[in-house]
Amino acid sequence: MALGILAGTISTLFLALVAEAGQLVVWLGGFAVPLIVQEVRLIGRDWSRSKALWAAAIVAMAEGIRSGKLGWLLSKALRGFQHWATGHAAPAALASGLTIGGFTVVTAAFELSNPFFPDEVRMEVLGFSLDDAAKEEDLVEPGGTIRACDVSTFYASIRAEGLDQGAGWVQRWEVDDEVFTVDRNRWRGEERSTQKWGPAYLREGTDEPTGEPLPNGVWVLTIRSADDTLDEASIKLINDAC
Repeated sequence: MALGILAGTISTLFLALVAEAGQLVVWLGGFAVPLIVQEVRLIGRDWSRSKALWAAAIVAMAEGIRSGKLGWLLSKALRGFQHWATGHAAPAALASGLTIGGFTVVTAAFELSNPFFPDEVRMEVLGFSLDDAAKEEDLVEPGGTIRACDVSTFYASIRAEGLDQGAGWVQRWEVDDEVFTVDRNRWRGEERSTQKWGPAYLREGTDEPTGEPLPNGVWVLTIRSADDTLDEASIKLINDAC
C-alpha cells in the first residue's frame, strides 16, 4: 500500500511538472498514472528488480543534493502541482477513473483478475503424488498415504488464486513433527494456476537434489504468504514398500 501511494505521488508530481504543456498532456498523464502505480507495485514485490530502482533513486537524490538542483526541482514541482490542482485536477482524475473503469469492465467480462482490485490471495493443497505430471483426479488426497520405494521426493499440487507472478510465498515441510525444510519461493505461474512442489535433500548451498531417499513418516506442508498461513495438509509416506 505504501509503495502504491508513493508511486501515485511521484506520478502526480510528474504530471504537475508537464501540466503547462497543455490539456492533452494532462489527459494522457491521467490515463498513465494508474498504470504506473500498478507497475511499480508489481516491481516492488520482486526485490531483485526493486533494489535496482531504489538504488537509482538514492543515487539521483544524492546527485540532486550535490548539484543543488534538488531544491529547484521540488519548488518547481510544487508550483506545478498548485497550478494543476486548481486548473487540471478534474480532467486528470476523470482520465484516471476511465483507465481503472475500463480495466474493471474488460476483466469482469472475460473473468480475469483485475490489477487494480486484486482478488484475495488463496492457496490450497489439492493433493499429493509421486509424479510431477499427475492429473488432479490421480492425486492422493491430504490425510492419505503414499507407498513408494526409496524415492527422493514427492509432489504437492498447489493451487493459487490472486497471487501475482513473482510474488513471494513460503513452504514449510515437517516430518513426524520435526522441521525438514523451510523454503522461500517466487510463484512461477499466473495469478490463477496450479503448480507442484516437493521436499528433497539438497547439496549444501545449492538447489541441487542429492537423490537421498526421504524418510518414512507423516509429512505436513504449511503454506504461508505475507505472514499468513493459507493452508496446511498432511500425507503419510511409506518409502520402503519395495
